Amino acid sequence: MHKDTLCELTRVAQFLGVPTTAEMLQRTIANSSSERMRKMEKEQEDQWIATKKHRKDIPFVRVTKRSWKTDLPERSVQQIEAAWGDLMISLGYPLVTDRAPDGQLASSSPVPY
Repeated sequence: MHKDTLCELTRVAQFLGVPTTAEMLQRTIANSSSERMRKMEKEQEDQWIATKKHRKDIPFVRVTKRSWKTDLPERSVQQIEAAWGDLMISLGYPLVTDRAPDGQLASSSPVPY
């Protein structure tokens, strides 16, 4: 999504059947930037249910580009990839963990559903 936001947002809109123009999508992307969201939070912090009764020194909009692959514990990443690895691969996402030929994680057993 970060690599080609306009293309991916276009695909999402088409999937949802939402009529759009390139201009509308560009405006949506600009209005959704972390900088814009932080600015809106400062300007409207007393209007948002999520922020009006919370500490003002702790922003609601924090880091926006994080990676579950590095932020989660290794065991959690293994569990996510054990459960969803095949789908992730089919969608073009690279996996972090090693997988055995049968599709299971080489280092652990599959997670029960």
